Amino acid sequence: IFKNFQKFVEKDKLQQATLNYIIHNFTETKEYQKLKDIFRALDENGDGSLSKKELLKGFKEALGNHIRFDEINNILDSLDMDRNGKITYEEFVSSVIDSK
Repeated sequence: IFKNFQKFVEKDKLQQATLNYIIHNFTETKEYQKLKDIFRALDENGDGSLSKKELLKGFKEALGNHIRFDEINNILDSLDMDRNGKITYEEFVSSVIDSK
């Protein structure tokens, strides 16, 4: 998932919108459900969105001390497409799914 986050940051807005459309219309249910489960596990307060704190905690649990804070901070800022300070489920799924 972390590698896909990094790739997603490099895409432009049209590619992101196209990917969102494909995800919601053509993604296999099993893969989509797995991502939904991951999102719910990260969403500690159950508000339907992920704060930077929730995501950073998830990255730390998954990757240990092998992460750089500045790199993660840049990725998280890029994921927040609507700039509301939180990562919505749609933003999360479109960024972590393998676009191939």
